[in-house]
Amino acid sequence: MNAPAHQRFTPSPGSAIATFAPTDLARVAESYPDHSTVFHHALCNHPLLTIGSLAALAKRMNPAHVEVRKGNVPVDMPDGGAPHTGNDPVSALHNIETAQSWVMFRWVQNDPIYKALLDELLHELEDIVRPATGAMLKHEAFIFVSSPHCITPFHFDPEHNVLLQIAGEKHFSIFPPADPATAPATAHEAFHTQGANMLHWHDSMAERGATHTMHPGDALYVPVKSPHHVRVGSEPSISLSVTWRSHWSEQEADACTFNAFLRSKGIAPKPTRQWPHGNAGKATAWRIMRKVCRNH
Repeated sequence: MNAPAHQRFTPSPGSAIATFAPTDLARVAESYPDHSTVFHHALCNHPLLTIGSLAALAKRMNPAHVEVRKGNVPVDMPDGGAPHTGNDPVSALHNIETAQSWVMFRWVQNDPIYKALLDELLHELEDIVRPATGAMLKHEAFIFVSSPHCITPFHFDPEHNVLLQIAGEKHFSIFPPADPATAPATAHEAFHTQGANMLHWHDSMAERGATHTMHPGDALYVPVKSPHHVRVGSEPSISLSVTWRSHWSEQEADACTFNAFLRSKGIAPKPTRQWPHGNAGKATAWRIMRKVCRNH
C-alpha cells in the first residue's frame, strides 16, 4: 500500500505540511461549496496515519469515540446503519485484513497531536472557504480504517467535508444534497431533531449520482448533506476526513429545525434553500424560539 513518491508526506520548512498543490486548491475553489470534486493531497505515508500510530491513538482516546462496526452489510440500512461489533478496536486494527469491519475514530481533534494536523490542513483551505461561506466553524476530524470490501451504508452528514484517501481504495458514490428523491426534506428535518442521518436506498437511485474511485493520494470534497455510500476495494483502507461548519450550514440547520416545528403543527413548509441562497428568516425565527424556551 505504498504511495508514489510524489504523494508521500514531506514536511516543508518550519514543520508546516504542504498538503495541497495550488492547482488542487484552485479545483476546490471552482466547486466549493455546492459541488463535489476530486483533487489530490500529499499525506500518504504520514507517520500519524499508519496502523501502529492509530492503534496507539485508540488506546489513549475516549473508548466511546472509537467505534468498530460490521462491514459486510447492505447499502440500505436506514434504521441506525451498520451495527457495532463489540470488538476491541486495537485488535480490529491489527487484524483489519480479515476483520470484516471498519474502525471509526470520532472527533480526533481532541488529541493534541492530531489537532495540529487538522489545523494545518484547514488553514490551507481557509482562503477558499471564508469568501464563500464565512469563517470555518467547529473544526473536527474523523479517521476510518476498513477491511476489504466493507460497505458504509447510505447516509448524509451535516458538515463541509474533505476526505483524504491514505491507503487502499474506496468507491465513493455521492448524490446532490437537494435531490428529494434521495434525501427528502423530512429526512433533513429528522436529522436536526432526532440525529437520524441514515437514508433509504434502492438501486434505481444510482443514476442520480456519481461514483468516484479513490486511490491513495486522492481527496474528495463532500458538500454539506450530500447523500453517499462507500465500498472499500480489495485491500484495507485508511481515510482521514476533515470537516467544518459554516455560517451558511448553521443557518440551514436551524431552518431545518424550524421546518420540523412547523410540520409538527400541521403546516407543510417549503424546504430549506440551497447555496447560494440563505435561510436567514427561518433560522432567526428558530433561534428566537429556542432562546425564549431556555428562559422559561
